[in-house]
Amino acid sequence: LEEDSGSIPQNLPEVGIVINTISKGAASFNMTAKGINFWREDGQKGQRFDISPNLYLSYGRMINISQKIGLRETAYYLTNPAVTKYRTLFDLNTTLTTTLFRKYSSYVHVIEPSIEYEYIPAVDHDNIPSFDSVDSILQTSSITYSLTNRISGLSTMNMETSFRLSQSYSLLNVEKKFSPLLAEATVSSDRIDLNLNTSYDVHDKNITETIADIKLKGEKGFVALGKNFRRASSLSQLTLEASLNSPIHIFSKPIPMDFSTKFWYDLHGNGVQQFTVDTSYRRQCWGIVISYDRNPNEYQISLAVEFTGLATFSL
Repeated sequence: LEEDSGSIPQNLPEVGIVINTISKGAASFNMTAKGINFWREDGQKGQRFDISPNLYLSYGRMINISQKIGLRETAYYLTNPAVTKYRTLFDLNTTLTTTLFRKYSSYVHVIEPSIEYEYIPAVDHDNIPSFDSVDSILQTSSITYSLTNRISGLSTMNMETSFRLSQSYSLLNVEKKFSPLLAEATVSSDRIDLNLNTSYDVHDKNITETIADIKLKGEKGFVALGKNFRRASSLSQLTLEASLNSPIHIFSKPIPMDFSTKFWYDLHGNGVQQFTVDTSYRRQCWGIVISYDRNPNEYQISLAVEFTGLATFSL
């Protein structure tokens, strides 16, 4: 980051709630709400309250149609200068999919074609500040088509392979109608996961992004090593992630406390781009998560309280 850290907004503090999906028949509902106090030495600051309820409908077996209707209301109470602003938008999504499968003696072959339409209307963002991606939701009217090919039951290790191709076509008046063609390949089992995602720009005829990783899994956690490449920003990055489940014992009884970490390192000389450490303590109906997140010009400590099946509060 080359921007002066004094103009980078800090979340001091952040409080949120997540209502997990509630289903009844063909309908389901979830909602997120978050309030953030943005502070920085230079530039506009203040509070932002964002609420996003979503309603889902799903019907059909041989051919399934699923629909999403989402509403987003965002309120800004700003200082320097003092002003109050509101933004309302909605998003619509309809997906048509079917599943074709055939059982063999030692494995199952599944093919899943789907087509999806997404719509987000245009919203005037000129009169609201830009703290993060929530403040710059782009107008969207696109059709996404995909084909997933999956084989499962290949061995006693529960091995499964999948390959998915997807691409979007924009119905808006844009220069590039087609999004990059995304290819996603996965090999997973009880002990090891392999993932490779590649994006190919059909207009410029080159690979724009590649993400690859390998994960080794055990009874007590996992270790994952990956490599990220992005042509547009000249990104070349190594990633390391690890998790350890219930390593602490008292009187031979495990304490339900887990630890995880994430480390992203730039290979072009910019050093550590992200370092995260999470500690979680969970009981049957509730849990506490403490996170430390370090970026080049800032760090953040957050606390979240989770209620299983109900909601998550974060601070």
